[in-house]
Amino acid sequence: MIAARRDTARLAGALALALSFTPSLMRRSRRDQLLVSAASAVLGALAGAGTEVVVVRLANRLEGGEGTARGALVAAGVVATLAELPADRRSAVALAGTATRVAGICALVGAVAPVRRNDPLQDPRAVGAAALVAAAAFAGWRALERHGRPPRPRLTEWPDARYLPTVSFGPGSLIERETLDFEASRFLAGAVAGLPRDPIRVFVGLRSAPTVEQRCDLAVRELDRLGAFERGRVVVVAATLRGFVNPIIPAAEEHFSGGDVATVVVQYHDRPTVLMPAKVPIAARTHRELLARLARRGGGAEVVVYGESLGAWASQNVFRRGGVAALDGLGVARALWIGTPYFSRLRRAFERRRLPADERLASVRVRDLVRGDPPDARRLRFVLLYRATDPVVLFPGLELLWRRPDWLPAGRWRPGITFVQTVADLMNATRWTSGLPQALAHDYRMEGPLAVRLAFGHHDVPREQASRVADRLVAQEVENGARLRAARRALR
Repeated sequence: MIAARRDTARLAGALALALSFTPSLMRRSRRDQLLVSAASAVLGALAGAGTEVVVVRLANRLEGGEGTARGALVAAGVVATLAELPADRRSAVALAGTATRVAGICALVGAVAPVRRNDPLQDPRAVGAAALVAAAAFAGWRALERHGRPPRPRLTEWPDARYLPTVSFGPGSLIERETLDFEASRFLAGAVAGLPRDPIRVFVGLRSAPTVEQRCDLAVRELDRLGAFERGRVVVVAATLRGFVNPIIPAAEEHFSGGDVATVVVQYHDRPTVLMPAKVPIAARTHRELLARLARRGGGAEVVVYGESLGAWASQNVFRRGGVAALDGLGVARALWIGTPYFSRLRRAFERRRLPADERLASVRVRDLVRGDPPDARRLRFVLLYRATDPVVLFPGLELLWRRPDWLPAGRWRPGITFVQTVADLMNATRWTSGLPQALAHDYRMEGPLAVRLAFGHHDVPREQASRVADRLVAQEVENGARLRAARRALR
C-alpha cells in the first residue's frame, strides 16, 4: 500500500512563521518583520515538503509503513541534536546534522498533519517555483517603489563647510577640488579648529588620478606639501565603501594630540553597491600601496592605521599572512580596527591561534573598554574593538543557514530562520551615518574616543577627559546630522 502524503509543508511553514517573531540581535521594523516572516515561512514550507517526500519513500520500503518512517527520522534528528552536529566546525558535518535535525522536526510535525488532498504545496518543485515568483514580485515592487518616488537629493559638498588651510581644500592643494566628492568634503571639513596646531587632513578622490598607484603618489606628495612628516603622527585611514570615515575617530585623535597629527584617506570606490565584499581587494591594494610609499618616504612621523567595518577588513587583508610581523615590516607602529567583519581572515587567524601570538595585539570588547583600561593597556599597539552584539562582526554568511555559530546558544538558533533574521539585523546595523549615535550594534561612535586613547597610546589623557571629549564629539555629530538632513530637505 502506497503511503499517503500529509500536509506537512503548510504546518511547517506556519511553525517557521511563528518562530520568525522571536527576538534576534536588533529590533525590527514592521516592514523588516514582514520580510523575515515571509522568507521564514517559505523555508519552513520547503523543509516540510522535502521531508514529506522522504517519509513517503521510506514508508513504501520499510515494514511498519509511515509510523516507522517518521519514527526513524525523528530518532535521527534527536541523535543529531544531542550530538550537537549542527554546531560542528566542519561545515559538511554541520550541514548533514542540521538537515537531519530539520527532517526530524518536520517528520514529527507531519505526524499530526492531515492527509494532503491534491495540494500543490506538498510538491517541493511547486513550492520552489512559488518562492521564486514571490522573490521576483518583491524585487519588482522595490524597483517600482524606487522609480515612483523622487530621487534622494544628493549633496556635493558638506553644508556650510569651513576648511582649515591645512587640508586638501586649502590654497595650493595638489588635488583638484572638482575631483573630490561629498565624502571628501565631509572628512576635510571635520578637521578640528582651535587646537594648539591646525591638524592636517588629506583626501585623494577616486577621480583625482586614474590609477591606484598614482592616487597614492598624489597623497604622499600632498602630505609632504602640508608638512605632515614633521608632525608626530600620520594616521592612514582605510575608509568604508564610498570613502566615508567615522568622523569621531580622527577628531578624537586631533583633540588628544593637540593637532599634532596628519590624517590621510585615498578613495577606492565612490558609490553604493550590494557587492561590497567584491571591493575588498581594491581597497586592500590601495591601503597596501599607500603604506608602502609612506615607508619608503620615511620621516619623523609615526605611521598608524585606522579602519572600521569594511575598512577594517580591507586593512587587515594587507597583513593577514604575516600578522604582527607584516605590520612591523610596513612600519606601522599602531593600529585601531573597529567592528571587523567576520570574513576578515586576519582576525579569525588570531582568534584561532593560526598566527603567532603577540602581547602588542588584543581583541577588546566594547563593554570591557567602557569599564576600564585592560591590565596590559600600555603594551598594546594593535587593537581590534568589537561589540558582542554587532551583526557585522558575527554574521558568518550562508553557513548560518545550517551551522550554529559559537556565539549563539543552542536554544536560540533555528536553522534558516536565524539566517533570515540576522540578514535583516545586518542591514539595519549599518544604517546609522546620519542618525543619533547609539551604543548599539555596529555604531561605535560613542566609544570611539576611548578606543583612540587605548590603541594610539594616549595614556596620559585621563579617562574622564576622554569621556568629556566623547560627549563633545557626539553632540557635534548630532548637530551635524540635523544640519545634513536640513540641507537635503532644502534641495527638494
